[in-house]
Amino acid sequence: MEPYINQVLREIGVSPSDVIMIHGDAGVAVQLTDMEMKDRLNFLISQLISFIGTKGTVVVPTFSYTFTKNKIFDVNKTSSDIGVFSEAFRDYPGTLRSKNPNFSVSSIGKHKQQFAGSRIDDCFGSDTAFDLLYKYNAKIVCLGCDFSRITFAHYVEQSLGVSYRYLKSFSGEVIDDKKVQRLTNTYYVRDLNINSQGELSAVKQRAIYRGVLSRGKYGRFPVLSISAQDFYSVAEELLVEDPYALTQHRLDLKNTSIKKKNKP
Repeated sequence: MEPYINQVLREIGVSPSDVIMIHGDAGVAVQLTDMEMKDRLNFLISQLISFIGTKGTVVVPTFSYTFTKNKIFDVNKTSSDIGVFSEAFRDYPGTLRSKNPNFSVSSIGKHKQQFAGSRIDDCFGSDTAFDLLYKYNAKIVCLGCDFSRITFAHYVEQSLGVSYRYLKSFSGEVIDDKKVQRLTNTYYVRDLNINSQGELSAVKQRAIYRGVLSRGKYGRFPVLSISAQDFYSVAEELLVEDPYALTQHRLDLKNTSIKKKNKP
């Protein structure tokens, strides 16, 4: 069996009293070969919850993008659209899901009520779950997944008003325990006229250089951790230098420049 996840978290500077946002890949649980396959992911989640005890909070994205698909968002029934780990955590006993119809999070621990009650008429602005991550200076953890999965980047982008995204409104109904609420939700969507897909390798490299990104391994999988405020600071610094620093468009421009330079 691979090391307990609490050992790995401590090694990368995460404390039981932290708010921890986890972007997880269910594949990491496959390594727990001492138990039945069906039990492995829930065992991993139980370890994470045991690690924080009564002092910390675990937050996991359970995004459904429901209003963008013109569907009704049922807080308790609508599945997460972002993977097996996310869906397993959403369904785990004791977790609470926020009511944001596009970018919900599920949480457990000390501050779960605050995350569950976070703002739902906007995705990344003030008083949203992502604003709480900043205010609590959460540790953002990539558990076996790529650094570019960090959705907190959109909070930075909206806060700083980048040119390649804009606010768009989506309307629909939210159901919570049979209570129906009609809602308009604003989402800071991408400008599709350029390759504005998120690409955070520059943030990762600068964070390593600044000494604010901690790295470890859980079996054969990488585990990364950076605080929300350090992520914000590094991303802001890069955006001052290059307005497309958090996008694939940055690499497109770089590749075009290299081709022109090398052209005979």
